[in-house]
Amino acid sequence: MSRPRLVGLSVIALGLLGVSACGGGNSNTNPTTPSPDFVISNLRVTPITAHGLAFTVDFTDPNGTVVGGTCNGSTNLGVLSLPITGLLNGTTSTSTGGTVQCQTQFNTSSGTAVSGTFSLTDPAGNLSNALSFSAVLPERPSARLGS
Repeated sequence: MSRPRLVGLSVIALGLLGVSACGGGNSNTNPTTPSPDFVISNLRVTPITAHGLAFTVDFTDPNGTVVGGTCNGSTNLGVLSLPITGLLNGTTSTSTGGTVQCQTQFNTSSGTAVSGTFSLTDPAGNLSNALSFSAVLPERPSARLGS
């Protein structure tokens, strides 16, 4: 049996505000200790399209550098690493707090339970705290046949 694989999409929510930025290089590409000042809270994991989940989280980043960083996940289905390319609810590219969302599709069966932890890394290599989550992948909408 083959292991399910994650396919990441960096689609950011419903046209509220899309901001792109390129992160500069940094020497701390795999941080392991969370920065005490870079904090995430209020993680919401919601089903989207068939096999997809949206991870929405509030953040506090005193450096205001979250754009250009990554959404990180360690799940029972594999590792998740998505670029942060947009912000929600009026958050700007230099905001020290706000809301970010990352969306992904999983290459596995509908109804599969997904659990793990979620965190953010900013372009300077600062790691946020990690929050636990669990969700069930949505069912693929059934096609209706005409009569």
